[in-house]
Amino acid sequence: MIALFTPEKGTVALRQVPEPRVVNPTDVVIKVTTSAICGSDLHIKERVIPRVDPSVILGHEYVGRIVEVGEAIRDLRVGDRVIGGPAFWCGRCFYCRKGAPQYCLKGGVYGYSLNGSHAEFMRLVYAENCLVKVPEDVPDEEAVLIGDVLQTGFHGAKQAEITPGDVVAVFGCGPIGIGAVISCFLFGPKEVIAVDVVPFRLRLAEEFGALALDANKHDPVQIIRERTKGMGADAVIEATGSPSAFQNALRSVRRGGVVSVVGVFGKPVEFPIDKYSQYGVTVKMGLGYLGWMGNLLGLVESRRISLSKIITHTFPLDKAIEAYRVFETERDSCLKVVLKN
Repeated sequence: MIALFTPEKGTVALRQVPEPRVVNPTDVVIKVTTSAICGSDLHIKERVIPRVDPSVILGHEYVGRIVEVGEAIRDLRVGDRVIGGPAFWCGRCFYCRKGAPQYCLKGGVYGYSLNGSHAEFMRLVYAENCLVKVPEDVPDEEAVLIGDVLQTGFHGAKQAEITPGDVVAVFGCGPIGIGAVISCFLFGPKEVIAVDVVPFRLRLAEEFGALALDANKHDPVQIIRERTKGMGADAVIEATGSPSAFQNALRSVRRGGVVSVVGVFGKPVEFPIDKYSQYGVTVKMGLGYLGWMGNLLGLVESRRISLSKIITHTFPLDKAIEAYRVFETERDSCLKVVLKN
């Protein structure tokens, strides 16, 4: 089969490799029908995320059909159509039993710890913990976005503690930020303010119901405070991994408010704790909870949520190198790229 690797910093390459097989009783193998490129894949390619193993296949967003099951699998069958999160978890360790599978002691991330989804086939571990069956009437182009884009965005909104009537600001309108914008409205806010510098992304945020602020044209902190009578937003979601966006998120939140961080940072960021501890601001961060897929799939299936506008480019797997180039360089028109088998 063909699969995509990052052999050296800043490069990706396609190779022919053997198809995966079940190794452990709790494994399944899927034929990947659609996978998506994530900003974290670029972090791996550029070695922003350290200790990259160049022999690991990239990718952690996927939908596919099961072609082989381990002997311990009971509820999944060959032919089932499934999605999963970007990470896997054992279901039995301290953190899994505490309801935080994203910190599993035996877990890891596909495309980094184990071979990922930018391939024709993919082995998935702890499959019955981590996979969700997908109805046939949910298209691949939406199903592939549930495990990471929507689930991480929803996690950002959930941990922001949004309550009905709140004003929420989202810094960053990339795929995760758009997932957060969509998710915020599930909690009944008065207004969602989306901040970015790319007009195309801001227009999409508007289509999903947000007030869009171009940070190249306006001071977002000033506008947010003006719209809240000087108080600041009740909740702010940072979805960029940008130090300046994080600082603006802090400046935009009201006293006693919540800053929810889901962006991935490649270096340390200054946090003025001397100021914000006095204001009672809560900052929450960490990996996204991995258990929302079934709930979110239900919202997509019932058409409460539509994700199709997030995908802007589609390539066959054998054009993955060009797909990565487009995703990385054409920010004015590209939001999310998928690879089809």
